[in-house]
Amino acid sequence: MELYKFSPGTTPLLVSMPHCGIHVPDEIAGRFTPAARLLTDTDWHVDRLYDFAADLGAGVLGMSAMVLPGISGAYMLLIMGRYQAICAAIDVVKKAAMNGGDHPQLTSAFEVLVPTAIGAILSLVLLSNVLKWLLYHHRDATLGVLLGILLGAVVGIWPFDGASLMVDYVIGSSLAVAGLAATMLLSRIGR
Repeated sequence: MELYKFSPGTTPLLVSMPHCGIHVPDEIAGRFTPAARLLTDTDWHVDRLYDFAADLGAGVLGMSAMVLPGISGAYMLLIMGRYQAICAAIDVVKKAAMNGGDHPQLTSAFEVLVPTAIGAILSLVLLSNVLKWLLYHHRDATLGVLLGILLGAVVGIWPFDGASLMVDYVIGSSLAVAGLAATMLLSRIGR
């Protein structure tokens, strides 16, 4: 009996589900009546109800990342460990479309893509409306938080490690300052 399912990724995410009752420790099972040992009141498939959770979460976080400035949706999917599964599912659907709708893994591809799409749509609708409301009612604070997210994303993608040469730091920093200056200039021109 598998007590938990471990899916390696780069960040922790815990999805908990109700106990389906098919694993009973020996010290408890020993106190059961013969009828109770048959586990007739067990919900044998409740764990399958939650199979979609990882892909629904991937859709929500991936789309949220695309709505917020400076964060890549694909990067979020990579962090969650769902990027390759979603790309593989898209590839299966593409191959099925090219073969007249027939592919042996088409059902499993839709089991990945449908929850991902539902999560993405929910995230797009909810997050965009929340951001709209926040910008209308708390403009400066919301812009401050968005700027913080943007700067935090820069730290996450900063390309230099400890082995980089000083010239890499100088060139990277100079280009970052040039990009900031260009953005400020375009902002002034746009007003």
